[in-house]
Amino acid sequence: MNNLDNLVLGDMSSVREKSIHYLSDNYFWPVSDDDFSEFYKYMYIEYIKLVKSENNANINNIATVEFSFISNLIQILHYNYVREYSIKNGLNLVTGKDSEQYINPNWDNIKHYYSNLFFPHGKVVRMIRRFARNIIFNKNLPFVKLINGLIFGSDSVSIGSNDKTKKEFIRSKNKFYDHIDWPSLVIVDINPSDEIIAEYVKIFTTSIIDPYLKKISNHNSLFVKNVDFDRVKDVWLTRVFEAYLLYFSIKSSAKSSELLVTEMSKPIHKIITVAYQDSGCKVYGFHHGNDSAIHINKLLFSISISHCYNLVVPTNGIKDRYKKHYSNTYRISNMSTRFISVNSKEMYKIYSNNASISNVSDCDTVMIMGYPCNSGRYIGHRGLFFYQQVDLEFRLISLLKSKNKRIIYKAHPDRLEEVESVFNGIVDEIITEPFERVWNKADLLIFTYTSTTTFGFALTTNLPIVLLDSEEDMRDADDVELIDSRIIRVPSRIGADTRIYFENDKLIKAIAQSNYDIAYDYVKDIYR
Repeated sequence: MNNLDNLVLGDMSSVREKSIHYLSDNYFWPVSDDDFSEFYKYMYIEYIKLVKSENNANINNIATVEFSFISNLIQILHYNYVREYSIKNGLNLVTGKDSEQYINPNWDNIKHYYSNLFFPHGKVVRMIRRFARNIIFNKNLPFVKLINGLIFGSDSVSIGSNDKTKKEFIRSKNKFYDHIDWPSLVIVDINPSDEIIAEYVKIFTTSIIDPYLKKISNHNSLFVKNVDFDRVKDVWLTRVFEAYLLYFSIKSSAKSSELLVTEMSKPIHKIITVAYQDSGCKVYGFHHGNDSAIHINKLLFSISISHCYNLVVPTNGIKDRYKKHYSNTYRISNMSTRFISVNSKEMYKIYSNNASISNVSDCDTVMIMGYPCNSGRYIGHRGLFFYQQVDLEFRLISLLKSKNKRIIYKAHPDRLEEVESVFNGIVDEIITEPFERVWNKADLLIFTYTSTTTFGFALTTNLPIVLLDSEEDMRDADDVELIDSRIIRVPSRIGADTRIYFENDKLIKAIAQSNYDIAYDYVKDIYR
């Protein structure tokens, strides 16, 4: 570490204060990708082992929901490592509001997460929303069937956003769906007995919480040094109690025969999903975005999606890949997920239209896809952390500017605050509009990772794409061969210092071509 100030910039708050130049000149993050990967895999796998050994449906269901607690704890322990390392080595860890939830977690909020769940609209507004949405989202139905549904209701229910895949699924069913907000499924006057809940909490504590926290606390690393695991246990016990209260209330009042759920990984949507499935209801979860499993992340699938027995995806090509890679993931549930395609042609039509437009021959304007620079470190990936990505983006921009390229930085729409002051004056333009509306402002696109829905859409455009790829071994070999006819992959690697390295000459060569031979075999295959 070549840093006279002995500073560790701990989040984007500190980067904004000290500048991206300072971070790049004094690059240092104490937790390597290998150490972080080993630790989070240990935390998840040990948890799954304990839950599976219990083999109790009601325990399994709440344990599935409480992956959210494990995920949050991993991020807290990651920052605990950084803090303990800094103390041990006489470094000054500088942080601000961006990492506050991990540096100084509000344990009371975490403890009462389920009882504090809040929906932004009251009962009257929800009734109005329900009526309006039931008209708008069922407008494909014949008038008589629509009116009948509005008057008499339906036992086919939908919660969450009405995304494109869900819309196509609903159209294919030709039936009335009641579009409601999740509080309508939580009947407050149905309360299971305290004895029932107490018994399950007792089993959960003795079989899972106690042995799990003992295993984690004995991990010989800075991740767990000086962590108050008695407090962690107290927090988790209350969460489990409140989760069971919700779960049994929802399960007892479940009357629908069919339930559609988007935003599947939200804890409240998870509770509703497992409770309704357990009551015999057929639940369909919906695939998010344009993900075609180009990055294979079995662990993320296991903790975020595998609780749902039916996953609806947009196309047959995506369905085939999900079946291939995620049918046999190691999971809590003994049930496997069934993958269903709505056979959407939307993305294929977009590709057909874009591919027919001639692309430019000179790449003067380059669009860099910005990373959402929050303080969470992604699991199941390499290099997906704000510190690594913002440094990589800065070095990319500097290199491209030295070649007189005009740079557009495509910021994540919800993360402009984190990066705007960092890259102002460094890039030519920062934009937050949806990528679908602004991609044609550029001559060439650069991605530093593929785990974004933007990448799937970008493949349908007529623009050349350069990918700095450090995750080739996490991809399907057949897909890599196909996609290499569509994009230019520049290999990158992650050093022991966590920095992402690539060869400047290879990147310059990739963007300096006068003609790009773009083939769409992969696009045709996944969106067919």
